[in-house]
Amino acid sequence: MRVRTCAPLLAIMTPVWLHGTGMDAGTWGDVPGMALDLPGHAGVPRTSPNVPAYATALLPKLPEGRVTLIGHSLGGMIALEMARQLAPRCAGVVMIDAPLWLPCGPFLRFAPLLAEITSRVPGPKGIARVIARRTAPGPGRAVARAAMARMTRGGLRDAMKAAIAYDARPALAALHCPILALWAERTTITNATMRQIFEDMQTHATSVRIQTGHMAHLDDRDLILSHINTFLEKTAA
Repeated sequence: MRVRTCAPLLAIMTPVWLHGTGMDAGTWGDVPGMALDLPGHAGVPRTSPNVPAYATALLPKLPEGRVTLIGHSLGGMIALEMARQLAPRCAGVVMIDAPLWLPCGPFLRFAPLLAEITSRVPGPKGIARVIARRTAPGPGRAVARAAMARMTRGGLRDAMKAAIAYDARPALAALHCPILALWAERTTITNATMRQIFEDMQTHATSVRIQTGHMAHLDDRDLILSHINTFLEKTAA
């Protein structure tokens, strides 16, 4: 867990950053507020491999007062679930290429088995090489590869199973706080159908298409932080 104070924003609400599968709190870099490590990541104890259990495990770590939840990929799914449980304490949610469900198509029934297999072979180190190749050249590529390579097989398997099993639409439908969704253009994790469903369900939310891959905050950190900072200023006003 990493915490950075940044008054006066934090006097009103605290941004809480939730990384995606195989990453850790340090992959956000220097950001205001609190960056949390998910269960099964960076030495944090594992929990049941489902998004509600991850959310329940993280809620006691939140600071008092209002929070804005910022999540990438699986972290975005968890942010929606946490926001549903927090209700009035949640000042807003930011989803960074966070799927409403994993687009497994006809292979959904086999996806948990695939998570079991890939967590062993190629395993975290092998997946780290794939993630690096799909991250834009630059410092972010090494950050992504190093974080994934540090994962345990069990932690990676749990995170993959949690994402596979979760449908974010019920949580999304229950939210009334401001939401910013950043949709990567070069990704297979989210798609146009998902984006349209989000926009139909949350007509007052902000939905933005960005020219990055799935590892958006590592592909173009300045672009992502610009969108998030604008959102934070508006929700804190």
